[in-house]
Amino acid sequence: MDFTPLNKGMLALMGETVQVSTQSGQQPMTAAYRGPWSGATTAGISVDRPDHELLCDPVDISSLGIARQTEITVRGTVLTVADIQPDDAGLTLLTLRAY
Repeated sequence: MDFTPLNKGMLALMGETVQVSTQSGQQPMTAAYRGPWSGATTAGISVDRPDHELLCDPVDISSLGIARQTEITVRGTVLTVADIQPDDAGLTLLTLRAY
């Protein structure tokens, strides 16, 4: 199944512009941001997401040369790519950390 129209719609609705540090300077990219979150304890298990995350188009990942250690500015904060995980619906999840 082709999720391209759904992915493009989601990024258009929920995405925001972030700045990617490249060799040629700062380049804009649209991505959906999820900040760190501490939630409730469910059945004795803490539900947390300690890292910043960006959900983005894999075309942007390759065209901007994003790799581990790439710096991305999100909402005025410089974060570093710690992990890159393609999903099975055609998007890529970047895990970001403030070092």
